[in-house]
Amino acid sequence: MLTLFTRKKLTDHQLSMAFLNRLLDAVEEGYPEVAGLINESPEFVQCPNLNPNDHGHFLMILLVGNLNNMQHSLDAACDKRIRYHLFGSFSEMFGLSFEVFAKKVHEYRASMARINHPSRNNLSAISRSIFSKYKLNDFQRADYRKAGVPNPQFLQRMDSIMEHFLWNWEEILKHYKIVIPVTSN
Repeated sequence: MLTLFTRKKLTDHQLSMAFLNRLLDAVEEGYPEVAGLINESPEFVQCPNLNPNDHGHFLMILLVGNLNNMQHSLDAACDKRIRYHLFGSFSEMFGLSFEVFAKKVHEYRASMARINHPSRNNLSAISRSIFSKYKLNDFQRADYRKAGVPNPQFLQRMDSIMEHFLWNWEEILKHYKIVIPVTSN
């Protein structure tokens, strides 16, 4: 009966690996659909012809967007540990050093903040970053292209799609207690 009122325990490492695997699955399964939706977007006067397998920028943008949300939901120690596990796993997967991958994440984060300035809306930063990284300005109507801004209708559509790629960290915390194992030195 007490299990109804307690949360399951999950280590920071288990959570980071679950997040990593679900993010990779979401990108692998979802990016071809997102690329198709962008290619068919009525806001573009010419089809961007995004390659459904070219998901590198998409993965990094979603990783940074989710890390931004995580930072606001978890305490600093847990956030730091999960980042440590994620960066280690991603750097190994991509054949990069931990430091190089961490720098790449920092660069994406800075780029997303710059592109989205003055807004601090994370969802908007994700959509605008996709627009920027995939060079979608080249395919817009002339007035938007000259202004160098995304068509607001396109951004609105992207925001509604990108919501599905963000983890709800608050919901995770309702169901799981994140524990950091004590290590003996």
